[in-house]
Amino acid sequence: MANQTVLGQQTMVPEEPGEAYAMGDTMPHAAAGQGYPMEPEYGVDGSYGEPSCGCGDSCCDGECCYSEWPCDEVLIDRGWWRALRQKYRFRHSSIDGRSIGRGYPLRGTSWLNRPYSFGLETGGFMMASRISSNNTRNNDVLLAASLGWDWDHYWGTQFRVGWSTPELHSNVPSTQVPSNNVLMYDLSLMYYPWGDSKVRPYYRFGLGMTDIDFITPAGIREDNTMFSLPIGVGIKYQTKRWVALRAEAADYITFSQNSASHMQNFTLTFGMEWRFGGRPNSAWSGPRRECDW
Repeated sequence: MANQTVLGQQTMVPEEPGEAYAMGDTMPHAAAGQGYPMEPEYGVDGSYGEPSCGCGDSCCDGECCYSEWPCDEVLIDRGWWRALRQKYRFRHSSIDGRSIGRGYPLRGTSWLNRPYSFGLETGGFMMASRISSNNTRNNDVLLAASLGWDWDHYWGTQFRVGWSTPELHSNVPSTQVPSNNVLMYDLSLMYYPWGDSKVRPYYRFGLGMTDIDFITPAGIREDNTMFSLPIGVGIKYQTKRWVALRAEAADYITFSQNSASHMQNFTLTFGMEWRFGGRPNSAWSGPRRECDW
């Protein structure tokens, strides 16, 4: 055995091939109490005792200096794209469970325990465009009622009716007086990205109709029913197991018909909804249940 200094450590190096380390000798990669034959380690330049660096790397000061692009390998980091898709993809309870852990996930109860809802809302109705060239734009109060059905922790359906009476002043003389009624009704698909949580944001996309009564540029009263696409974003907050507060902002894209022009009507509403339906199973209604229905 001979003394050899490698990287600042004094190591016993075997002089004969096959000579083993004795118990207690220093060997960086040997388990205590065992003997292994010495296998010298060479660096990229062939010098004994230097670390063996990989392809494209160099040795400096006894350590490997890794190059930014080793060899000819092309590195493409798609982790951000996978994370983005995972974060904003559509979810379903069969894959993602009841919730994603945000907004105070419900324990002991669920929105699906009472999957049906009836809601009342009020707020503002704002016209972004005129119904015709001779009519002015106007804003007014909106009243709305809705019926809903949540058939999954992340999905539901809603039918909504909204009513407003903005004054549509016409600059064309007419002997007829319009009612200025605006009636909107639609069927929407609801998506709840956080799932079964106390704070429950949602998006909704739907199809509907908008009925409006106004004076045409020819001075004739006309009542048109136009195709519309409502797109909305909102939030629900469960105050009791059968009551929730809600707020919503929506854009009703209405397509032109007859004398009526293409319109965009914005609504901002606040209200309440009452939950009902469903029935507890034996596990919930048993005398020893420890959770609230």
